[in-house]
Amino acid sequence: MDSVKKTLLNIYRAFNNSLKALEAIQVRNPDKPLPYPIVFILGAPRSGTTLLYQSLVTAFDFSYFSNAHCRLFGAPWLVERALNPSSRFQRSSFRSRFGTTSGWNAPSECGDFWYRFFPRHPQYVGMEDADPKKMTELRASVHAFLNASGKPLLIKNLPCALRLEPLCKVFPEAVFLVVCRNETDTAHSILESREKLYGSYERWFSLEPPDIGRLKSKSVPEQVIGQIRAVYRQIDKAKEQAGSHRFMRIRYEEFCAEPNKRLEEIQAFLSRHGLDLVQKTRLPESFDRRTDITIDKELYDELVQYIKDNPGNE
Repeated sequence: MDSVKKTLLNIYRAFNNSLKALEAIQVRNPDKPLPYPIVFILGAPRSGTTLLYQSLVTAFDFSYFSNAHCRLFGAPWLVERALNPSSRFQRSSFRSRFGTTSGWNAPSECGDFWYRFFPRHPQYVGMEDADPKKMTELRASVHAFLNASGKPLLIKNLPCALRLEPLCKVFPEAVFLVVCRNETDTAHSILESREKLYGSYERWFSLEPPDIGRLKSKSVPEQVIGQIRAVYRQIDKAKEQAGSHRFMRIRYEEFCAEPNKRLEEIQAFLSRHGLDLVQKTRLPESFDRRTDITIDKELYDELVQYIKDNPGNE
């Protein structure tokens, strides 16, 4: 049965990859300016990026990659033109499981789309490692999608934080919303995810920064804190190279406390970059934040002590 599933999966992926020829026909000159700036949501794993993603597609008229688009990841523009999932999306439940949402029209990270252009491993891709042909195809793909949707594109795919050097060059029109969460809470949530998914605090979860080999040899607290800080170092590096005016920092705790106020600030930031968005609905007055400890108490204490002994730059 496993061999049958593997064969079907290979056929499915081959079919999707064959669709890029149709995409190329849609855009003869991918270097021409995009009709709209595109907006990336960035952050460490478990930092609140999915909540912001769900909130923005609920509040504003963005296009985005939905679960439906991801089924035909070789030609998401075709799904957009035929089904227009973003216009059918009413309101998010603001629920997800490790960043995965449910429902055909719900916003998705759409990993298979990005693996058309970037390798699965290593996840970190510098400019020298990016395939120029695939970068041209990526820009053409986004062009085709924007032409089909007729509205700005919002993207949330966590590994994009590790591909920022080529992405900033491919998309000089792009702007970036960077979600930051209390470091202890982020690390706690990563460890909770490790245990829930793999039954172990030792097994790696989510983003693999450039120094993952070194981090894997460290203690569990040092692994997760190193992972978080490495992600934001990559974002800060891109910010220095591409210009700080293209980046907006959003505190998860502040967003949860006053989401509608934070939306006004995001709206103003995007307006300065040529995106005049009208808010179509209000968000809840606040979002609950968990404060209970759900991992091994001794491990949690080790985590807190490690951060105390090795303060970062939150």
